[in-house]
Formats: sequence, structure tokens, C-alpha cells
Amino acid sequence: AVVSTQSTGEFNSTPKYMLGRMKYALVNDTISEINKISKTKYKILDTPINKLSTENMKRMQRMTEHPDSKETHGKIWFEAQDVKDFASVLTVMNSFTKILPILRHFHRLRQVRSGKIEKYIIL
Repeated sequence: AVVSTQSTGEFNSTPKYMLGRMKYALVNDTISEINKISKTKYKILDTPINKLSTENMKRMQRMTEHPDSKETHGKIWFEAQDVKDFASVLTVMNSFTKILPILRHFHRLRQVRSGKIEKYIIL
């Protein structure tokens, strides 16, 4: 599952209080970065343990500490920590929290809390 980019019609119909001064390109750049983050996460999870680097081994341990819950079972999801770990551009980390309500509004992501961990399910 991949988060589809936002069309100009959707961007224009987004409520102004969600957008603020955000530009169309920033929204779609963040969406493409979210897709890269989820692919990277599942690529690490699919790699055999003996072939992981030490950095990816630490990430793997963190990812497996919080296993699937009933809401996330069988779905592609990531955590806020994954965004911090795998984001290639610093602006993605800053804009992710601002773009999250827009993605939830258009049913691209669903936010689930399990304990203190926030998980984002790709719809």
C-alpha cells in the first residue's frame, strides 16, 4: 500500500485552517517521503537478521518491541520514530505533524494510539 499524492482539486478543497501557508509541493513531497519511509521500514523487517548492519539491527529491535495490535494487524503502518529515523530531509520531520491532519482528512492515513506509541496506518 502506498499513500497516493494529493491532486490539485483536493489541495484546493482542503480547509484553510489545515493548510495555513503550506504549499502544494510540500504536501506531495512529504507524501512521497512517507512512502519511502514505509518501504525502508518493511525492507529492514524483511532482511534476515544476520545481514543487518548494527544501526539497522537497533532499528529492528525498536520496531519489534511494539508488535502489531488488532488495529494494525495485516496493514502497513509506521511510527513517528520511523519518520525521525528514515526521513532524508529535515523539513519532512517538521512538516509531518502539520500534514498529518490533511492526510487523515482525505483518508490516506489513520492514527492509532497503543499505549504511548502513535502508529500511522496507510489506508
